[in-house]
Order: sequence, then C-alpha cells, then structure tokens
Amino acid sequence: REDYEAQTAEVWMKYRQLLLLRDIQNQKLAAKTEHAQHLQQVVQHHEQVVQDLQQDNAQKELALTLLQKTYEECVQDRDELAKANAAWQQQHNTLQHTVKGAEP
Repeated sequence: REDYEAQTAEVWMKYRQLLLLRDIQNQKLAAKTEHAQHLQQVVQHHEQVVQDLQQDNAQKELALTLLQKTYEECVQDRDELAKANAAWQQQHNTLQHTVKGAEP
C-alpha cells in the first residue's frame, strides 16, 4: 500500500513536471513564432522598399532617356540653325556687294 502511494505520488510529480515542461516549450514556441512573424514583416517591408526603389530607378532612367533624346534634337536644331545662318550671312554679303557695285 505504501509502495503504491509512493509510486502514485512520484507519477503525479513527474506528470506535473511534464506539464510544466510542456508549458515552457509552448511559451518558447510562441516567442519564436512571434519573432518569425516580426522577421517576416521586416522582410516584406524591405521587399517593398526595394520594389519602390526599382520603380523609381526605372522612372529616372526613362526621364534620362527622354532628356538625352531632347538634347540630341536640340543639337540637331542648333546645327541646322548654324547652317541656315551661314547661308543667310553669305546671301547678305552677296547682296551688300551687289548693292555697293550698283551705286553710281
């Protein structure tokens, strides 16, 4: 009888220890799960930042391409104006020479 009660008490003590151990393990698991969720949120935030930066970069590259094209068009316009100005200057000089030659 005493042996049975001693064994029963020992079993109950081990059972309580196992319950306590289970509670501790559950708390650790909950903490790790919470930490993992936090890390996942951080990763998602960083991915969004990267995506935003890539989109911003793409817009800036497009703007740069348009500026380069505009610059090239301006250079072409400048060159055409320079040619037109040189032709006008030549015509002007010819007319002046003609007018001076026609003076009495």
